[in-house]
Amino acid sequence: MPVKPEILFLFPNHATGHFSHCLGTAYIIAYLQQEGVSAEQFYNYKLLTIPQITDKILSFETNIVGFTCYHTNYFLIKTLCRHLKKRKPGIFIIAGGPTPTFSDRAVLHNVPEIDICVRGEGEFTTREIIEHLKRNRIFSSIQGITYRLNNRVIRAPDRPLAQLDALPSPYINNILNPADIINHGEEIPVITSRGCIFKCTYCNCAAISKHTIRYHSPERVAAELEIIHNALKGKQARAIRIYDDCFTLSNNRTEQICNYIIKKNLNLNIAVSTRADYVNEKILRLLYKSGVKNISFGIESVNPKTLFRVKKIRLFYKKIDRFRPEKRFLDKLKLAVALAKRIGFETEASIILGLPGEGVKDILRTINFVKRLGLRLCYCNYLGIYPGTELFRAFKGDKLKASEKWLRIPWHKLFNIPILTNSNIAAKKRINTFLCNAFLMGFLNIRSFAHSLLFTDNNAPFLNELQDITPVQSILFLAQYTGRHTVQGNRKIKIRHTRLGKILGLGYQNNRIDYNMLKNYYPYHEVHSYWLNQFKFSDIFLNKGSTSRNIILDISSAARMAEFEKLLLNMPELAGRIFSNKISQFTLVDACRWSRSCPAKNLSRLIVDKKLRISTCFHGKIIGKLGEPVEKIKKRCAGYIQSERKKRGCEKCPVKDYCSQCPFLGGIYPETFCRIKREYSARIDKFIALMNLKNAVNLPPG
Repeated sequence: MPVKPEILFLFPNHATGHFSHCLGTAYIIAYLQQEGVSAEQFYNYKLLTIPQITDKILSFETNIVGFTCYHTNYFLIKTLCRHLKKRKPGIFIIAGGPTPTFSDRAVLHNVPEIDICVRGEGEFTTREIIEHLKRNRIFSSIQGITYRLNNRVIRAPDRPLAQLDALPSPYINNILNPADIINHGEEIPVITSRGCIFKCTYCNCAAISKHTIRYHSPERVAAELEIIHNALKGKQARAIRIYDDCFTLSNNRTEQICNYIIKKNLNLNIAVSTRADYVNEKILRLLYKSGVKNISFGIESVNPKTLFRVKKIRLFYKKIDRFRPEKRFLDKLKLAVALAKRIGFETEASIILGLPGEGVKDILRTINFVKRLGLRLCYCNYLGIYPGTELFRAFKGDKLKASEKWLRIPWHKLFNIPILTNSNIAAKKRINTFLCNAFLMGFLNIRSFAHSLLFTDNNAPFLNELQDITPVQSILFLAQYTGRHTVQGNRKIKIRHTRLGKILGLGYQNNRIDYNMLKNYYPYHEVHSYWLNQFKFSDIFLNKGSTSRNIILDISSAARMAEFEKLLLNMPELAGRIFSNKISQFTLVDACRWSRSCPAKNLSRLIVDKKLRISTCFHGKIIGKLGEPVEKIKKRCAGYIQSERKKRGCEKCPVKDYCSQCPFLGGIYPETFCRIKREYSARIDKFIALMNLKNAVNLPPG
């Protein structure tokens, strides 16, 4: 029988929902196994819901789990911890990584399910925690941890940094299988050093190693690469990524590693990151000869003043000196990229949008500079002010140590900034619904997604699960009831949907929405709802009873068609009344069917009811259920639309090019809809345009 692990490590990927390989975790497992402690890492590459993942984790029957926690996956981990503790109250949860290192108080304050935070490196600390748990001892003698004791948060002294070659290798000790990693489409991670000597004000990774650097010996690095080479024989070449912050910081050591690779005749495809001021032609040619095919340069900004301000270039800051070192760095960057491209490298770079003191013109300057370099890929990052950095200390000091605000994925509201088509942000936009797919929709193996997803009930399944998850879904919609109803006859009208991104004040370019902010959604909607009351057209234009500033007009039912037709006959008078009216905004219920395009026809919107059944319109036919293959749903929807078009004779209709050809008319008779559309097509367009214009000149507050 397999041995149950004493501890199970987990590294959830915030972008896909997968639990993937983690090199830092593998180092800890290698050390624990060397010390006689059984440990495993949890892997999962299927798209599962939170409860399903909880079941899989608990199937290992371990009493201790350890999460690798970054700002990006913090809220996902928070949700998982809640589910784990609910299902198994006695499970002991450890959190390590950059976020627990610098935001330990915030983590323990906001996630009561987490029992202890490991700060800094985790090998020795984790072993001591496990030994103390076995002997039922308190943790007071363990360095590098933060924990609770008698309702107090105790922060132990920092642990000294380890000598790297004293730690066993995850590859030499068979913790990581290179073939298994590439079979899952991942790059094979390698580190040859830990730490960074530079003091960039925005970086908290270098702060973990206190701005020092420690190296593995060239012999150790070569031994690991040889194991990887042997494991990949006969397989398609995949990238090995060396995650050192600056691989070429020591030219002499870089030469030794490259010469070992060449001497051993290792056939590898390696990617490295470095700085333009730490390469030369000799080093670049040697790197390429040894198998480095991809090289990434850190740029951040091309404004010398900004580079000086964020301490990107200099180790010592005595005087500004007209930013000469920063200007030399930019000159070297252009030369290094051009030389690397001539040699044959795939070149990449990274920039940061929104650095302190930069405006739109500065950012555009950086983007245009990068365009001229002709890179294969540019990593566009939005500035995040992370605890542990000089930026954070300058902005907030220690005042908000327990706040989750600083743990949210950062976004920057620079709405007019063009995004490079070969940037990582452009790539994320192409896959920006993966986590929604994994934890919300349940569709498997699909390449296209609906732009909007609406739930018709606050209590719909998954919404509770989403409270703390951070999907990368840029234009997600939610249908929510506000509890406000109006009564017309025996019919209750319920407010049906609104755009979450707009309610939360996010721009369309934000490719992450923090679902923890859903908690702020409900009160905001109550105050700023655009749809507060419904009135008859005649009452609205005569100002009878219309005290609300925002009015919804219903042109979606058979009972309204006669009145709608009268208004279309009196367009000149209608225009004057609309603009002389004191009401701020008009919203047309289901106006899309009277426009030129129907959003339901191409599955750009999905509506989900309590039973998780899917339609593409509030009046639409049920075309499937969450969890069904999307291709079946598309086929079913297309068949219904084709059938409706055939019944109505849309192909021969004289206004077919000006009609939405809406297949979901609700309570409107098809004959009535088609007649009005044929007779008043131009007037309907003007009517909707007038409403939109009225709304544009009278935008509501907020």
